Amino acid sequence: MGETVAWKPIKRDEEGSFVNLEHALDLKLWPDIHSFYGQYFAAPLLFDSKWGTGELLQAWNEDDFNCLQQNIIGHLMMKKQLKQPPTWFIGLLDDGDNMLTVNNADGSVWIEIPGEIPTQQLSPSLAEFIGVLSPRIAPPVKHEELPMPALEHPGIFASFKRMWHNLTGKR
Repeated sequence: MGETVAWKPIKRDEEGSFVNLEHALDLKLWPDIHSFYGQYFAAPLLFDSKWGTGELLQAWNEDDFNCLQQNIIGHLMMKKQLKQPPTWFIGLLDDGDNMLTVNNADGSVWIEIPGEIPTQQLSPSLAEFIGVLSPRIAPPVKHEELPMPALEHPGIFASFKRMWHNLTGKR
């Protein structure tokens, strides 16, 4: 009871997919994203790099994967509202608001601050970016899975409409 246990990645029986988002948003995503998020259930992957320390985001389980999709929808809707090219967030740097994103047009990895255009290219591809990271070993900590708000789920298109209204301020 209360003991911390190291968590190991679990290979998914069926690869997670974003085809539903591609269809709903009429946007073909960079192919590496399917593999990056869809192969395993895992804890965030901590790393050290020449850009600082950070973590690559992963989904803990199917519910977390669904939340990830909702967050990506919100991110892409914000990018569209701001008339910026689409990016896919894959992680965070520990200092400030720096997200790690993949440019959907060419697969390059960038530093991006939410709401702004990516500012610094880190690598021409996700594979090359991951290749220069050093895993950071940290003592295991107990994962606290925060409850999602209990909402009736009206479907993905109603969710898109609600998010769009939230982004544009229309009620």
